[in-house]
Amino acid sequence: MAQKIQPRFLDYTTAHTVSDSFGTPIYVYDQKSLEANAAAVLKFPNAFGLTARYAMKASPNGAILKIFAKAGLHIDASSGHEVHRAMAAGIPARHISLSAQELPIDLSDLLDAGIQLNACSLAQLRAFWSNKARWASRHSD
Repeated sequence: MAQKIQPRFLDYTTAHTVSDSFGTPIYVYDQKSLEANAAAVLKFPNAFGLTARYAMKASPNGAILKIFAKAGLHIDASSGHEVHRAMAAGIPARHISLSAQELPIDLSDLLDAGIQLNACSLAQLRAFWSNKARWASRHSD
């Protein structure tokens, strides 16, 4: 018989009850552990300032995004879809950084909304400046 592994926050009996009630696979998270981890990250020593970000590709679950945002973490999105998902979860655009290999077709709109772009190539820098130039011409006067 396989050895039962005891999760840190969920006893075997409760886990079994949850799986019977909701089926499997099911994901169960410990909010207190998530909040404690966020607090620990925010306490990292830094001499020049630090914006701690949660890489939402680890889990784009809206509830988790809200927990981390409430704790003070910003979001690192790896696609336009993830940016939209984070904004749909209530994350302010100014707290979202996009680091993507392929820029989304609505980059200009996302920049207008206030996201930050972490350009990964010269081509992305050109696209960013092109979008910024269009944005400046639309918002002048």
